[in-house]
Amino acid sequence: MKLKKTLIILTNHTQPSQLELDISERNDLPFVLWHGVPKALLPISSKPALTWTLNWCQVIFTEVFVVTDAHNYHYYERWAAGVGLPKSNILNCGFSSGPLSDVTLVERVKGCQNDVVVMAAEMLCDDDTIQERLRLAISTGPSNQVIYTSDIPMAVCFSLETLHQLESMTTQQQQEEESTSLTSMHWITTLADYCLHSLPNKDGIMTTLESESTNHFLRTSIDLNQYLTHWIHLFKTNGTRVNVEQRIQVRSYARVGLMGNPSDGFFGKTMSLLISNFWAQVTLLPNGGEQRWPGLDHQGENAIIEIVHRPATSPCRFVNMDALATVCEQDGYDHGDRLILACCKVFFRHCQQTGIKLDTTLGFRLLIDTNIPRQVGLAGSSAIITACWKALMQFYHVKEIPPDLQASLVLSVEVDELGIAAGLQDRVIQTYGGLVYMDFNKQSMEQTGRGKYTQLPLQLLPPLWLAYVADPEDSGKVHNTVKQRFLKGDPEIIQAMTGFASLTDKARTALETKDHGLFAKLMTDNFELRRRTYGDDVVGKRNLRMVEIVRQHGGHAKFSGSGGAIVISMIDSVNLQKLQKALEKEGYVFVRLTPIGSQQQ
Repeated sequence: MKLKKTLIILTNHTQPSQLELDISERNDLPFVLWHGVPKALLPISSKPALTWTLNWCQVIFTEVFVVTDAHNYHYYERWAAGVGLPKSNILNCGFSSGPLSDVTLVERVKGCQNDVVVMAAEMLCDDDTIQERLRLAISTGPSNQVIYTSDIPMAVCFSLETLHQLESMTTQQQQEEESTSLTSMHWITTLADYCLHSLPNKDGIMTTLESESTNHFLRTSIDLNQYLTHWIHLFKTNGTRVNVEQRIQVRSYARVGLMGNPSDGFFGKTMSLLISNFWAQVTLLPNGGEQRWPGLDHQGENAIIEIVHRPATSPCRFVNMDALATVCEQDGYDHGDRLILACCKVFFRHCQQTGIKLDTTLGFRLLIDTNIPRQVGLAGSSAIITACWKALMQFYHVKEIPPDLQASLVLSVEVDELGIAAGLQDRVIQTYGGLVYMDFNKQSMEQTGRGKYTQLPLQLLPPLWLAYVADPEDSGKVHNTVKQRFLKGDPEIIQAMTGFASLTDKARTALETKDHGLFAKLMTDNFELRRRTYGDDVVGKRNLRMVEIVRQHGGHAKFSGSGGAIVISMIDSVNLQKLQKALEKEGYVFVRLTPIGSQQQ
């Protein structure tokens, strides 16, 4: 019989474990496939570690929620599809402020009706008797308690009444936690200490379970050797080492359109900002060396090129048919492979046609990883292509392609090769980096295929935030009708695009004169012009609601791209936490933006 309790599994931490660090330094197969994969999703006896815990917990608890951050959401979302956990039970906190705020997020978004039990995602012990004793302690012990085995807090329990009180007490705790670097072990220990010493009415009780084993996967000190000898069992370690110095790893970051979009596709002007919150990463592993890669035993093996997938996020590997169907429903049928293939083809043909010599006798393996939220207009597709393009330039030692031409070629990968509706803005900002003012005047575009780009100092910017829809629709649909009307010379659309360009010029002046109030107002003007141009049906109810919430809290907002995400300016930061809670309560993800500078090589 299930306990009438809600389980919250916390996955967040701000400091990697020793095992994750050890794996990141290995570049032989199969370890290279696990770079960036959370420790809780590393395999134990052929299953992700968290799966073993979940299999037991789903039998015991009425409902199970997993809280993760924006960086790792795609890993846990994909894992959930393979274990039958609904996508809605994976909660994206954006960028966590600490374990207490992670717990209250579940109450805020899901409205818990039961007492809660909180566990770390890596809560796994090799004592197979501990689970039944843990279940008994949870079911018979006090509602507010911490259950230990050895020195490990296996479960932190809160009554529903206490959970409601925690929501109003997170501010001070959040400020303390934001400046602290915590491992997963420290994350759950911090929450345990809070339960035992800082509850509003009566402190929780410590319960200790005796165990013959002190081996807990949660321990931060577990290194790669211990993992291979004690935990993994079936993991094969006979891959071939690649020299670390040969590895090429390139990140391309997400962007937000600060002003003028979507006029970049209509001979307009825009201002765009590159942010370090989200990125696409391409790892290129050259063939060759004294040792050979497994499976390459034929003549000419060094020239082979292969796209390699990480098991945790592979678009071609599923644990069963149900997982396959669920992933297709969530992600669709277009994934990063086609972007990489098209990028490589355009790069190669361009070099051929312009006389740039490439040594194609040496091939490579390519791995793709991205945490850019899908289909919310943050330039996720172009980030993958841009990262791949820069990796290819490094690998082949190509220096003859200037940044403005790189941006145009990356655009051609999407528009000409793949038929994706897109403008130059994304590729320009991901090539240049920082804050860029872009003028796509018709004469320059028709003569050279490029605009005129000016980098502005990042110091001109006010603090900015981002909110986005957790379950978005295809961002490409937003351009279709307007583009056709523009090509037909529709005066209303022509005037609108001229208006977007004018707003961009005013925004540049506002930033250069440090008039952040005017800049914020122009963001609202940009959104309203877009709303009039496209109409509410295209903008979408969920996007309108997101902007409405911001305005109710005294802020200004506009689309960061083609829809699904908004960039926010809050001149008065007093209402910032109220805004965050209001957005999260309605299922939106809220993060503070972190700009990143020049990306030119």
